[in-house]
Amino acid sequence: MSYFSSFPNLKTERTSLRQLRRKDAEDLYYLRTDDRVYTYLDRETYHTIDQAYEFIHNINAGVSSGNWIMWAIVLQKTGRVVGTVCLWKFDFLERKAEIGYELHPDYQGKGIMTEVVNRIIHYGFSNLKLETIEAVTNALNTKSLNLLETQQFDRVRIFHEIDSRGRSVNMAVYRLRQQSFRRVKD
Repeated sequence: MSYFSSFPNLKTERTSLRQLRRKDAEDLYYLRTDDRVYTYLDRETYHTIDQAYEFIHNINAGVSSGNWIMWAIVLQKTGRVVGTVCLWKFDFLERKAEIGYELHPDYQGKGIMTEVVNRIIHYGFSNLKLETIEAVTNALNTKSLNLLETQQFDRVRIFHEIDSRGRSVNMAVYRLRQQSFRRVKD
């Protein structure tokens, strides 16, 4: 079962949100080779551009199967991909999904992700008819926590895990219900 029949291209004031393309591999590689991106993520940096090509292929296969929707965050002024945002872990019975995002550190602190996340939430509630959107983030990632709280997400719980590198990590689970959401104008 899928929530969408064709890929939903979206826009914000400064970005275009579209499906990842093979030609995005260089920008994706640039994003995923920056160690700052991985401060709070449990995955390794890329070592070859082929990893970016493989990621794009695998993500688009999942999009085609209706498993998730992942958008490339493209700056309208430059055409450069500076991050990604996704809705995934769909639960059709409970009408919920999880949101995930990453943005190159050179573009953080400029309000770009606030625009993008707000647009994705609006899409999820209005177009996909979701009732709940959740997010899971490292409890020390203050930028992500602030973003979620700005979008009216409520912290539901903190849980502890050991990541793939053997680090002890506290993760925060946030939840936003459709009736609590107020869209910010793009």
